[in-house]
Amino acid sequence: MVTCCYRGVVYTRIPTIFVVLVLDGSDLRYNWTVAGPSHAVVQATGSRVVIVFNQNASYVVSVSVWNNVSRAAVHLSLVSRGVACVPPSVQLVGGSVRRSELRSRQIRLEAVTSTDCLEYRLRHIWSSTTPI
Repeated sequence: MVTCCYRGVVYTRIPTIFVVLVLDGSDLRYNWTVAGPSHAVVQATGSRVVIVFNQNASYVVSVSVWNNVSRAAVHLSLVSRGVACVPPSVQLVGGSVRRSELRSRQIRLEAVTSTDCLEYRLRHIWSSTTPI
């Protein structure tokens, strides 16, 4: 079983992780290949590969897994498309954007995020930093 993607769609210029799960076997060797226009294999370590697709196009990602006993191959057809939505905006709840508090005190921040894009699922990560 190969895991990746969202319904056979990946996003152009966004690193995509592919993982092949092998239930049993030892001394396994892996060979990943990509058929399609411009792409870059960023990292390949055995059962895991990271690929960046550079064009909106169709691709086929294949992996062969073998050892001294047997061989298996998996082919995954997918489409790369550009991200059509802008990242959501984040606005802090409250009057002032600048806030300060003693380090010993627990703080709670509330934020409102926009959900302008419902065309597909994206994951966004935010973080908060404190000056030293």
